[in-house]
Amino acid sequence: MTHQEASAYSSGAGAAEGEEALSLSWRAWERYEARCREFEGRWQRGESPHAEDWLSGVDEECREALLEDLLVIEIEYRRRRGERVDQACFQVRFPGRDSWIASLLAASRTCETVLVPGERVGRYRVENLVARGAFGSVYRAYDEQLDRSVALKVAHGRPGDTVVSEQLRYESQILASLCHPHLVPVYDVGELENGSPYFVMEFLSGCSLEERLRHGNVAWRQAVEWVVQAAEAIDYVHRRGLIHRDLKPANIVLDANQQVRVTDFGLAFVRTTVRAHAQGLAGTPCYMAPEQLRDPPRAEPASDIWALGAILYELLTG
Repeated sequence: MTHQEASAYSSGAGAAEGEEALSLSWRAWERYEARCREFEGRWQRGESPHAEDWLSGVDEECREALLEDLLVIEIEYRRRRGERVDQACFQVRFPGRDSWIASLLAASRTCETVLVPGERVGRYRVENLVARGAFGSVYRAYDEQLDRSVALKVAHGRPGDTVVSEQLRYESQILASLCHPHLVPVYDVGELENGSPYFVMEFLSGCSLEERLRHGNVAWRQAVEWVVQAAEAIDYVHRRGLIHRDLKPANIVLDANQQVRVTDFGLAFVRTTVRAHAQGLAGTPCYMAPEQLRDPPRAEPASDIWALGAILYELLTG
């Protein structure tokens, strides 16, 4: 869905000024999120972009926060490559901001659990980072006992961060309770040495619909087929009392047979239980139904259906 289509979330031509201002914030958030994803994607592809070169076209009120987020990503990937990362490296690029640089370097050392290629987690050997979700990073790993590739999801956040850890455990419990051809089965759960939880899933070799959309729109028959498959999975989830709340192209992944799998249940909740994380704004704004945006605990099955409609529109229009 384009930023222009985000205006459809207002209540029509007579939308209140507050809703119009909020609509602008959706667009700013989408630009912010897309910039972070693209910046990290460049590092994953072996490039070495500088964070400060990625601020053009970003709303002024977001620039400082975006710069900090991009620098944390840059620092993390430089460390993974074995590059020297210290204050002197950044003083030339950011003169007069020594204390700010020091705080970013310190934060990046503890901001999240990071696995590196070749590292072992139980019987699993880490191969590479695949994606980031709402509460965890997904790595491709090799199960040395069963001789197969798997997806290993590890909690974001500092070791001991109980909120993030609880979210990941909750997601693994949800997925383990479900069995559907268009969902992803859970194989195993455990904890790293630092106490961060992880769970192991089937590895999907295809791309996400978000990645597919980078090549343009999708033929209508194929788009309908994929969205129908996702809808079947979500109908199954709804009949078990769950709401996904974060359906978007990035969370719908194709398997080796080009069949859809719905992923990332980190923001899902049971309809009869309003969890703590359901209280705040959660999800991706331009795929969120009005009731979910205005009052997250009011999200209903219809909120997920709205998101599927937005995804279908985007697949058809590019």
